Amino acid sequence: MKLKQSYRITTFVPPDSLQAVIDSINNAVVLSYGKYDHVLWHSSPGIEQYRPLKGANPTEGKVGVVTSVDSIKLEFSIPHDEKILERAINEGIKPRHPWEEPVILVSEIFETRKE
Repeated sequence: MKLKQSYRITTFVPPDSLQAVIDSINNAVVLSYGKYDHVLWHSSPGIEQYRPLKGANPTEGKVGVVTSVDSIKLEFSIPHDEKILERAINEGIKPRHPWEEPVILVSEIFETRKE
């Protein structure tokens, strides 16, 4: 077993946009883990809450009003490479994510690998 430095990317997606975002990510970067590809994790639907502030152009909800919507947590890991990270976010998540400003969390992690 080896420890390999990676990025873990987490975002939250409305259920009706999940497959489009997943497809877009898979077209932008290779999500592999050992001898598997298209490797990612998503949760059961939960609730996302936000209040659009002045100047926002919300896809759902109104400026100044707290809004709650169904949301699915989507996570995947990629090699610790800034070019791949930029592609994952700018070519994978953002083009197909419906929110004006999607929450995208990036963590530096270590993964266990056989090779």
